[in-house]
Amino acid sequence: ERALGAYGSARGDAPALMAVAEAASELGGERYELFHDAVRLLEEAAAALPLDPEPETRLAALFLDKYDSREANRTLSGVLARAPGHPGALLLLARVRRFDGSAEAEELARRVLDVNDDDAEARAFLALLLLDVADFDGAREEAARALDADPLSAEALGVLAAADLLQGNRAGPSERADALPRGSPDRAWVLVIASRLASRHHHYADAAELAGDAVRADGRRWAAHGERGLNLLRLGAVEDARAALETAFAGDPFNVWFNNTLDLLDTYDRYEIRATRHFELFLRRDESALLGPYMERIAEDAYTRLADLYGHRPDTPVRLEVYPEHGDFSVRTVGLTGFGALGVSFGNVLAMDSPSARARGTFNWASTLWHEIAHAVTLGASANRVPRWLTEGISVREERRARPGWGRRISPGFVAAYEADRMPPVSRLNEGFVRPSFPGQVGMSYLMASLVVEWIEEAYGFDALPEMLDAYGRGGSEERVFRDVLEASPEAVDDAFDRHLRERFATQFDAVGSAEHPGEFGLRLQAASRALEEGRTEQARAELEEAARLFPQAAGARAPQALLARLHRASGDLEAESRALEAWVAVDEGAYDGLLRLAELRAERGSFRDAAEALVRALWIFPLDPDVHEKLAGLYERSGDHAAATGERRALLALEPADPAGAWYRLAVALQNAGDAAAARAAVLRALEVAPRYEEALDLLLALQGGG
Repeated sequence: ERALGAYGSARGDAPALMAVAEAASELGGERYELFHDAVRLLEEAAAALPLDPEPETRLAALFLDKYDSREANRTLSGVLARAPGHPGALLLLARVRRFDGSAEAEELARRVLDVNDDDAEARAFLALLLLDVADFDGAREEAARALDADPLSAEALGVLAAADLLQGNRAGPSERADALPRGSPDRAWVLVIASRLASRHHHYADAAELAGDAVRADGRRWAAHGERGLNLLRLGAVEDARAALETAFAGDPFNVWFNNTLDLLDTYDRYEIRATRHFELFLRRDESALLGPYMERIAEDAYTRLADLYGHRPDTPVRLEVYPEHGDFSVRTVGLTGFGALGVSFGNVLAMDSPSARARGTFNWASTLWHEIAHAVTLGASANRVPRWLTEGISVREERRARPGWGRRISPGFVAAYEADRMPPVSRLNEGFVRPSFPGQVGMSYLMASLVVEWIEEAYGFDALPEMLDAYGRGGSEERVFRDVLEASPEAVDDAFDRHLRERFATQFDAVGSAEHPGEFGLRLQAASRALEEGRTEQARAELEEAARLFPQAAGARAPQALLARLHRASGDLEAESRALEAWVAVDEGAYDGLLRLAELRAERGSFRDAAEALVRALWIFPLDPDVHEKLAGLYERSGDHAAATGERRALLALEPADPAGAWYRLAVALQNAGDAAAARAAVLRALEVAPRYEEALDLLLALQGGG
């Protein structure tokens, strides 16, 4: 503040302006006006030195420090337009790219090292990037080279601290921090960096502990308070997390993660907890009665089957948080809105979208829940050391094993990307999750990982999967686990999987072709589309049948089997329509409309149990349509499953029907048919509370009393 008081004498003196700006920016996290003073001073320094990139590079760093990557990008674009090879600007742009989740970050860091091989900051940042993708050997090598150039590099020490911890050396972080002089503010920063990296690798308890150590080293290190709070929340310690985040946000009001998370915590009084044998279901109160019973059945089934399969039972209760607003789920997961995933596992704390958070037919909540519970098992079985590709691969594989139609399947888009060498090999598959290089790569990485898991199971036996989890849990590197369990080098695994994939899906690879030589699948779909436009339905049918033969796993509303079902329905060929629908829903977990139509066709044939099975699968996609519950209740009643019918009648009440008296009466009838006279009397009395002269309800009450 004294420097700012003398600011007038610094006008035109760019070095003085930058020095004053640095002092102001250090306090800018706590006081908005000082941040804006720092911005103004750096802008004046840039005007005084229009050919020097340093003031604007510092300005971009200030924006990034306050989480504004857009302004940082804009400022750096101007710097690099005038000085394309400026190492400071290039390295800062690399940091911005990592902040934005772009795969460009590593390339930019290496460009800096091409100019100066001994740039300690670039080496340390490259080490950080390598640890992001679990390349422990590469990260250690780069961090060591950074320390050769600068023994006090906090970033390099932080990377090594995280690597030590993640590979089983719990004393490593404190030893790395002790490498800095006592009293150095960077000692806390080493621990914050290690905390963030531990969190990225699912070690949330360790991350919270490291952040707590950083707080004790420097109580004004607001990032430490924040990291501790975020990780405590991931562990389910809500009130302790809130206190830490409030401290962090008071010190750094620019931090949108802290602010968003505190806003989310303020909504928690709208939720309630439903306890089951192994779970705490954290549901918003207005959805709890409807979703709770369905989620309990899926969750308990998943817990039992997966725990038995992999030999690990997650500590209970497992907390499952279900958010009706996708933005709230996104904030819970990454602190920002816009996160594209459907669910996340923090180990024994799971979070996911509610079915109401997504458009009908776009989200299978039940398969998502199964997926996240599989994560709880594999993370626990590996002491949280399982690499991203394996835990995701197992989760998707277990979706497909659990229920018909669930889980991702090979797609034309994946085949095209794989054929174009856009997918990294198995040994580098983590890169497809952490630093995707093209839109859609993350989703394709889920699919590829699951195909790798299926191949391992086929080639080595199922037991290889829990053996790999155990080996990673004992600190094994990717190469060591491949050699010990799969008895092959990473390169040999890459080659073997590539051969397997191309052999298993040879028809699909031929059908898709390449960018230079489009395959028959796409040509058949184009021909079918033209035939439909011109009214040549028989020709369209023939083209679609051939497309379906070439790529039977194709999913979506424009999949060949989905289009064939529509054609057959229009022509009145209900048997052919039913066959097409069966093929479609067998590979598409989101085929909501297909399942509803299939249930209708099955019911028309008198197959009431099979029709009910299709509607149950539809409820796993969208359980909020009362018409579906009404139809399902009727099917259960016609097939004699009165216990299941009562569940659907209760679901209809949870949806707040327009005729509550009628809904209570029909529940009472279902309960009577199920043999629960006491519950039936209670339900019919609820009907009469709403409509005291309801004749059918009065008759039922008399019958129940007479029978009682």
